[in-house]
Amino acid sequence: MHVCMINRVPWVRASVTSWLEHSEMEDTDVVLISRYDIPDSEKRGLSKFVYFESYDDDLALEKLVIELHGERPFDRIIALSELDILRAAKLRSLLDIPGQSYFSAFLYRDKIAMKEWASLAGISVPSFTVAFDQEDIYSFVARHGFPIIIKPKNEYGSKNVSLISDKGELQSFCRVLDFNDGLDVESFIQGNLYHVDGIISNGRLVFTSVSMYLNSSGKSTTLFNEDIKPQFPLSTVADLQISPFSTPFKVLTNETRKLLADPKFDNGSIHAEWILDESMKPYFIEIASRTGGLLISDAIQRKYGFIMNEESFRVQLGLPFCASCVTDKLYGYLSILPKRGRIDKYDINTIANNSNVISFFTSYKSGDYIDAQSESTDNIGLLLFEIDQRKTLLEQVEYWTLFLNSKIHVLSD
Repeated sequence: MHVCMINRVPWVRASVTSWLEHSEMEDTDVVLISRYDIPDSEKRGLSKFVYFESYDDDLALEKLVIELHGERPFDRIIALSELDILRAAKLRSLLDIPGQSYFSAFLYRDKIAMKEWASLAGISVPSFTVAFDQEDIYSFVARHGFPIIIKPKNEYGSKNVSLISDKGELQSFCRVLDFNDGLDVESFIQGNLYHVDGIISNGRLVFTSVSMYLNSSGKSTTLFNEDIKPQFPLSTVADLQISPFSTPFKVLTNETRKLLADPKFDNGSIHAEWILDESMKPYFIEIASRTGGLLISDAIQRKYGFIMNEESFRVQLGLPFCASCVTDKLYGYLSILPKRGRIDKYDINTIANNSNVISFFTSYKSGDYIDAQSESTDNIGLLLFEIDQRKTLLEQVEYWTLFLNSKIHVLSD
């Protein structure tokens, strides 16, 4: 099989050459077009490697792929990043190559379109609209009231998501809004926020993992960048796996299966977000046809024994899905939220050497200056750990937040 892969995902998350070492890949040759260069040692096993400096230029990338397809036709075109899903789908349509269609890719990329589709399928969604100017937002508030969520239609993750609680906040917020292609405006649903991560093989949801978001104030909402006022100076947001035998796991898996029934997304990974309100009613928030970010894949690998991006790559080639091992243990991670100021204490070694810590990632050190948080992915550090199932999830978060506050101190501006 001759495969074209376009990739911007960091190599640590997409080490394609190691995936090709398995015996089932011996008849697969890959042309890898990359946004960044990699060492020559990592290029072994690839049919061709192209470090493409014009990677973000859609027309230039299309021209390159079409030229390479003319030299030897591709059987598959694969992309792992949310920012490349539509590009890959367009190329498949142009070159008549199997895989996720452009219409399917568009729905998984556009928050408004997918909520409309979900609503037509009988799935509950928050009240929502697309706003092209301030009057659209004020009209929505007149019908549905506060609080509301405002976010871009096509951004990835939870980037630039804002909670507006009253008219005064809205007036201030509207002064800096950039409507561009329209904004997603929706009612805020009070409840617990979960994400479902899955593998789709031959149109079926063959694997799911369900996790819950919880911040150090004990809240679980649609926002990472909510104003958190905990008992601790340093705030965290946790991402915690829940038991496959729990009611939320079963409810959200069933709802995700309904959502995926149509339009067909044949093979790959998905990351969906849902809210369960106090009555356990599920509300669909958004979905993407790619692997979840930060340490979601690391936690899944610990519990289920496979790498999400690698399995997405494999099923897109038509290979069967098979989890290599499953443990009764549950895993989670904490994002240590940025706090503007200079770090005057950062006991990295003590954190990393804690017996309960599986891995700790940080790009900061004592003495560094931290700017304000701007995206949900911004953090001082990420801590992966095994969940102590003798404790509640809130107790788990409180323990780690207290521990981290004793090891990290930031002098505020």
